[in-house]
Amino acid sequence: MDTVTESAMAVAMASLGGIGILHSNNSPSDQFSLLYSPKSRRIPFISDFEITSSSNFIDSESDFNSSSVILVTENGSRKYRVLGYVLKFDWANLKNRDGRVGDYMSKFEFSVPSSYDMEQIVGFLSGKGVQLVPTVSESDGKVVDLVTMEDVERIWRLPKMGLPFVGPEGEFLVGAAIGTRESDKERLEYLVKGEVDAVVLDSSDMEILFNGDMAYGGSSKYKKIPCKRPYYFSENHVSKFWSERGAFKWIIDGVCNCKKF
Repeated sequence: MDTVTESAMAVAMASLGGIGILHSNNSPSDQFSLLYSPKSRRIPFISDFEITSSSNFIDSESDFNSSSVILVTENGSRKYRVLGYVLKFDWANLKNRDGRVGDYMSKFEFSVPSSYDMEQIVGFLSGKGVQLVPTVSESDGKVVDLVTMEDVERIWRLPKMGLPFVGPEGEFLVGAAIGTRESDKERLEYLVKGEVDAVVLDSSDMEILFNGDMAYGGSSKYKKIPCKRPYYFSENHVSKFWSERGAFKWIIDGVCNCKKF
């Protein structure tokens, strides 16, 4: 699914025991962002919520979009410290909605690391007697998710899931596709920085020789990285196997972990 998979699908697939391959129809930095999202969470969904700052105003219910809550941070971004939240139900029942968000928001007393899985979050919510809690990345302090008891109940109503596809530290396994252009070497740098678990080399037609150079260069350069070594796959049209089977054999024997025709 390396033509359509983005963060939400990658999370869902890993939660069900599979692996999503993020598409490359974007910039290297955008693909890195798609990778960062599933790699930084341990729960089987991506929260849907809006973010604002305490100095902003909420003009109407449409500001909540499809979410039941708006998260409040110092500067209206995930990158800044969490201050509080506004529930749509509470906002709808305010007598005076003209004030700034900071005047009526509910303050957060707690947050949990984004490395918490669903069971740990449920235990925290139950133990503290609260209805929602933000999960925060331990590496950069960004808000990753906002988990509510409503989310928990929704997950519990779903059919029981099998074992997720995770790494040794419980992180979701996620792959990404790259092409064989010179610019894709930069893309590969971003993906390795994001601790990608699999790299799909997507090539076709006469790109086969450059495909080999790309795979060999990437595999050689990154095989000793302290984190997980990316696995290299390669895709090509089956007709090319017969016309350039020597080049295919070089790729298979030399650098790629597997080959798909």
